[in-house]
Amino acid sequence: MNFYFRSKIADHIGLGHLKRLLLLAKILKQNSHRCVFIFDEKNEKIQNFIRDFECVYFQKPTFDDKTDALSCLNIFIKDKPDWVILDSYELGIDWENIIKSAGFKLLVIDDILRRHNCDIILDHAYRGINTQSFYDNLAPKECKKLLGADFTLVDPKFFKAQNPEKNRIIFSLGGSGDFEILKATLCELLENSQLQICVVIGPFAKNFDYLYELNAPNLKLIRGKTDLYDELSKAELFVGALGGTLYESIALNLPILGFSIANNQEKDMQNLEAIGQFFNIDQNELKDGKNSAKLILQMLKYSNKIRTLMQNAKVKISKNGALNVVNSMLERPMFLQKQNFSEVNRINLTQNITIRKVDDSDVNHYLQSRNLDKNMQNMQLKNKISKLEHYAWWLGNTRKSYLLEQSGEKMLYIWDDIFEFKAKEFLVGGWFVCSENTGFDLAALALEWQLKNTQILHPNATWIAIIKRTNEYVFALNKYMGFELAEDELSKQAIKAYFKNPSEEEFCFLKKQF
Repeated sequence: MNFYFRSKIADHIGLGHLKRLLLLAKILKQNSHRCVFIFDEKNEKIQNFIRDFECVYFQKPTFDDKTDALSCLNIFIKDKPDWVILDSYELGIDWENIIKSAGFKLLVIDDILRRHNCDIILDHAYRGINTQSFYDNLAPKECKKLLGADFTLVDPKFFKAQNPEKNRIIFSLGGSGDFEILKATLCELLENSQLQICVVIGPFAKNFDYLYELNAPNLKLIRGKTDLYDELSKAELFVGALGGTLYESIALNLPILGFSIANNQEKDMQNLEAIGQFFNIDQNELKDGKNSAKLILQMLKYSNKIRTLMQNAKVKISKNGALNVVNSMLERPMFLQKQNFSEVNRINLTQNITIRKVDDSDVNHYLQSRNLDKNMQNMQLKNKISKLEHYAWWLGNTRKSYLLEQSGEKMLYIWDDIFEFKAKEFLVGGWFVCSENTGFDLAALALEWQLKNTQILHPNATWIAIIKRTNEYVFALNKYMGFELAEDELSKQAIKAYFKNPSEEEFCFLKKQF
């Protein structure tokens, strides 16, 4: 059978589309099918990637769907492909209409939710429990829809167990990307001689000359590689763009600090978490080299903790994704997974209110809630916390945190921490809401449960707290729960030590003795 692949290649596009097509073509070729790629013009930067396949080039580049489709048809009419596979953000439904009207079978790969006219639509993005319905109104009714993690285009070899080298970090911006954004972070990290830092420079990369000028003994520059398996399989941490390498790293169970460098890489945080990717920052945060390097070192320190979090992902991407796509075109059986959503242990406080332990999967929602304006106005720290700061703190913190939910909706976080001061145990706690609509009745219920729980665990400890003098309701709530003004010197000293010298003019100092 003949399979023709169409994509556009340019400096601003990168290699994601091409690598997806190459994986399908590789499987088809191994099964004795003919695969041909169509490009606008010959590009020396990608020759290493396509050297094993036939290629056709247009005499002149095309700039619109109609011209491009007609140019392709001139080739298809002569060779009569069994399938045409399109993967390009720059070619859309007008291109598809022309190819379909000429009677050719068409598979389209897309992940930005556009209208399509094709026989098969492939979008491996997980979009929540309704993933399978997202193209109901975007593609013909008879179109076969290959949606979600069963169709992730990752080479199966990435699913093999690995033994990473300690302190080895790999940076990549994909096929393209501006390396200026990594300069501050890399310069900070390279001062640590215990680190092995590998930087992948894609064929369309920009502003990377400084990497050669650094001449650091613990820096390895990687250019011209068409496959990153050997590099990623040795790494302890991947730092880079949320492109195709994201899925390869997840398959390897390789901890990831991700960021987006293109609009199409912006993905819903909850959906990334579902497949095991929890640590994502804005690329502009990388300009803060000191704090980004601090986070990277923290992620290395707790890499096993992150791997466990990834292993427990709700949705598993399939090692048979590419084979499933090929089998769909060849009308063969596919290998589909059953996703197992494990139940979380919850304590019932009332018929519809529960509380549970916070785990690492709550890392992003915890920060989102903490930074709500309703919480900020009563905090000791007035500024919103950045992801860089939060992630670094989260990985090493020893707090016991809990999430209160009402009818399945997240409503309030409450936490406590035990510390010793001058040979005496003290307890510190706090709470903040997840929604502007959370009422103080829920806070009272959570606080009452917390005090009973900690009294059992730490019967000899003294609770200490600070409350803004303007926050009269919370002061009254704590007084109702048995807190009183801390007037003894030891409690005051403990409060100042833990909360880093809060202002007595701004805050009331409270304590509660069990």
